[in-house]
Parts: sequence; structure tokens; C-alpha cells
Amino acid sequence: MKDELTRRLHADMGALATTGNNAHLFINGEYKGFYNPVARLDESFFKEQLASNESWDVITPGSTVRDGDDIAWNTLLTFAQTEDLSVQAKYDEMAAMIDVDAFIDYLILELFTNNADWPNINWISARETSSIGKWRFYVWDSEFAFRPTYLNRIAFDEYPQNRGAGLNGEETEIAWIYRALRQNSQFDARFDQRIKVHLFGAGALAPTNLAARFNELKDEMSLAIPAMGTHITGDFLTYRYPVFLIACQEQGLYTP
Repeated sequence: MKDELTRRLHADMGALATTGNNAHLFINGEYKGFYNPVARLDESFFKEQLASNESWDVITPGSTVRDGDDIAWNTLLTFAQTEDLSVQAKYDEMAAMIDVDAFIDYLILELFTNNADWPNINWISARETSSIGKWRFYVWDSEFAFRPTYLNRIAFDEYPQNRGAGLNGEETEIAWIYRALRQNSQFDARFDQRIKVHLFGAGALAPTNLAARFNELKDEMSLAIPAMGTHITGDFLTYRYPVFLIACQEQGLYTP
């Protein structure tokens, strides 16, 4: 349920998301359980959803190639680890490879929902192999999001599930890209702007929309799980916002 909720929230943020549905599964008349079928994030998905006639590079954790190749991906990672992005020309060059706004939105979502076994695993990145194709990250396997035991934690300095070193210290792809972009104050300012878009008013991650999306799923699953817990619309909605916003402020990514 939390995986589907996170994907729907990502779609509300304006991203392409592989949102699913919920169904009781019967095979030859035998009940097999309640499932959340969802499309696989691969080249065929991106081509169909975006009406693309180009080929696609699709990368999974560990820089594993699902479709296409890793040439452009390795170029991005090498650039992130070796170039000085405080130089505006270098920042602009990297922004030509990765959709920076989409990356910020993705980070805000994963950090806010506190997906506890991310980002060393559980992500997909893809780009159209055209002259205008840019890398974007997509939600995948967020069943450890919204956990009550991690309500007060943020993955800047620690990944809760695996006790990793967080975005500021972990040696993994998303962290490398994040730390590279943070060398430039333009990224910090844009992060602040995107927080204010998504977490306030009618934003995708604001309390009203988050509660509406949760209740939508709760209703869809009510016959299978009639007594679903309400932590997300309870403690999470009450306590998570100040925890997240204070952490972002301490990191220089948010100004009240």
C-alpha cells in the first residue's frame, strides 16, 4: 500500500509514475490473495507512456542496465564525481544531462516519506537516447516508506534501514549526483522553491492531498484490509512536516 501511495504522490508532483490498481487474484477458481499489479519500468513502458520513437537507457541500482547501455550513465556519474559544479558552466553542463527539477522533486518525495531502504537500492533511472534526453529518477519499491519507527529520521546523514552514511556521505549513485549538484547555490535555491511548491497549500505532499490519497487507497483496499492502520493520517501528518522542514533548513535547502 505504501509503495502504491508513494507512486501516486510522485504522479501528483508532475512525474511519470507507474501507478497500479488493487485486485483479488484467482487462478483456476482458487483465491491467491490481494495484489497490487503495476507496470514494469522498462523501455517499452517509457516509449508507450511518452509516445517516444527513440530507444531508452534504463538503469537499476548498482548501475545495472535493464535496457540500452550505460555509456551516458557512466558519463553522468564520472562528471558528478570529478567536476567542480560551483563553476556555473559545469553546473549547466550537468543540467543538460539530468533533469535537475525532476531530481529535486524525487529527492523531496523520498526524503519526506522516509523510504528506509533507499537510495542504495529501490530506484529506477531512465533517459531517452535522443539529443534532448535527460536522466530522471522514478519511484520503485517503497514499501519501507512512512514507517513509524523512523518518523524522526532524515536520510541526509543516515539511511535508517541500513545505517548508511546518508546523502551526505554514502558511496552510491544518487548520493554522488546530489553532492555534486550541491556544490552550486542554484541547486539549493531551487530545492527551497520545490519544497514550497509541494509541501504547502495545494501541493502534492501537503496534508490535504496526502490524506486524500491515503484515504483513496484505504477505500480501495477496505474489503481486503478492513482495519487498516491510520498512522499516515495520524502521527505522520502531525509530526513529519516539522521534522522534515527543520532538517532541510539545517542543510541549507529550505528557508521558512
